[in-house]
Amino acid sequence: MMLDDINDLVEEIQQILSSETQVPEEELMDLAARLEEAVSGVSKRLRQVELLLSQGLRSEAIDLAEREPNLNELITALDFPEFEAWNERLEQSEISPVRSLPSDLAAELNDAYSAVSSVEGLLNRFRVQSLSRAPMAERIKTLRLLGAKDPDNPVWEKDLLEFERTRLEELKSQLEQAVRATDLEQLAMLDRELASTDWRVKVPSSLQKQAADAHRSLRRTSSRKEMETISYQLSDAFADFDLQTARQLRQRFDALCQIVNLPPNDGIIDVAGPALEWIDHENEKERIAAEHAQAVQDLESALEHNAKLDELQRLYHQATRREHILPQQLEARLADRMETLQTQASRKQTAIIAASMLAGITLVVAVSLFVRQIGIRSEIDGHVTQLNQLLQEAQKSGVLEPVTGYLARVDEGRPVVAGAPEIQGLRQQLESLQIAEAGRLSQISELIHTADGLSKSATTVEQLSEADEALRKANSLTKNASEKSNIISSQSRIKEKQRCKNQIDQAYGDSLAELTDQAANLPPDRLDGYTEILAQVSELISRKGVSPPLKISAEALQVKLDQQRSMISRNLEIARDLTAVTESVGGLTKYETELRDMVKSQAELSERKVLIRC
Repeated sequence: MMLDDINDLVEEIQQILSSETQVPEEELMDLAARLEEAVSGVSKRLRQVELLLSQGLRSEAIDLAEREPNLNELITALDFPEFEAWNERLEQSEISPVRSLPSDLAAELNDAYSAVSSVEGLLNRFRVQSLSRAPMAERIKTLRLLGAKDPDNPVWEKDLLEFERTRLEELKSQLEQAVRATDLEQLAMLDRELASTDWRVKVPSSLQKQAADAHRSLRRTSSRKEMETISYQLSDAFADFDLQTARQLRQRFDALCQIVNLPPNDGIIDVAGPALEWIDHENEKERIAAEHAQAVQDLESALEHNAKLDELQRLYHQATRREHILPQQLEARLADRMETLQTQASRKQTAIIAASMLAGITLVVAVSLFVRQIGIRSEIDGHVTQLNQLLQEAQKSGVLEPVTGYLARVDEGRPVVAGAPEIQGLRQQLESLQIAEAGRLSQISELIHTADGLSKSATTVEQLSEADEALRKANSLTKNASEKSNIISSQSRIKEKQRCKNQIDQAYGDSLAELTDQAANLPPDRLDGYTEILAQVSELISRKGVSPPLKISAEALQVKLDQQRSMISRNLEIARDLTAVTESVGGLTKYETELRDMVKSQAELSERKVLIRC
């Protein structure tokens, strides 16, 4: 796994740990497996480094550690602060924690770096690279380090120029191979190497352009393929109303858009468009909710600091301009405060002229009535908005308690609000939803009951499959984790019974196959062995809990063996009769008797054969 992949993985883990949103278990298992794979790969390289260090090959160990991706950089990336918190999160979800890196081996690697930090260490490394015919890029890297450590030595510059010219010839060939193989990772490395500013020789601009164009083209192609996959994942997340997953996919989708630069009418946009619009809509809803919360907070602060009437009216408009309602307690405080301010204003005017006092009183009453009416209307609209949202969520989740609880709280408030036509209409919607949910739950219960019954009485794997199919139908009707857990429990029992049934049938099938092979090797002209095998077949037929097709196969083998034994027995009797007739030749009377007995015996055998067939 490359360094960028590990950094992206760690960032995903950190985002999950910092979020309070519930994450699907499949996603946690995927992240844990990827982190385990990364730790295993780095640990393996550390052990290889440790083996070289134990043999005194310090330069070789450092060389191995510095190969791309650089081992020290990988260790640093995996040593993130939330590692233990991530394992605790996995254990909470009953997922095996990820093992940590072997710190002792990492410490040995650091010690080795300290020991070879001088020019001598670089010289040793370069010698080893030369002897082992290491890739030219690695040797050039070492030469550049030597030149930086020992700038007064002209040998390094001379060798570096020669090596870089050779490397440029290699790069041309490697670039052609990477283009033919459509190797994106190799093209990225070649592009970075050719674009580096560390070259001493002049890199042909045509070669740089060729690498950059090939990398960019293949990157766009690869990114487009990834976008196609993500577009369908976004569509699935939209179908499941999984906003957290959709937002994460959106981040990657937007990043790939910068690479691919899709036109607005591209087919990928057609697939992902509805989900993207949904995400934007949800983000806008959250932004509006945050604005409302801030406006409510500003209004509360204004009340605390005795703001003037015009300021309170402005803040009230700001807090309710999107049909939001204020908390009842805040609304009551606001009404009292505005009434007080109007009363104070009225009293001041009364001190001037009586007419102004009358107008002021009228204004106070009007304002009070206006505020009260606004409060009631705003409260009703707010309840309608909230109930609509709760009903939508209840339809998706099947959990009706939040709706019924909210309506109960509405009933405890003002009667004029609880009796509003809009509230009554939503009550009727809730009643219809309750009836529908009762039917759905009844159907799920019936399917589970059917599956349990089939499971208990099943004698074949097919019957267990029917039970499993009933549970799959029930699962398609579920809406929440609680309902799914009941089905998962039944599915586990069926799977266990299927496993046991398969083991029984497998053992039975093995025994039947063995007896069939033994029967095939029985002698065609003797009765030896038939009685023993038939006894074993009878025992096999008498076993319980075996699938009927296997029982039928065993019974068919029994019939076949009985027929073979009867045929051999008849052939032996015929052979004995022929022997007796042959031996009687020479004596007419005895010959006639033996021949007559033989004919009679054959007639009886034929008669028994007919009776057996009947």
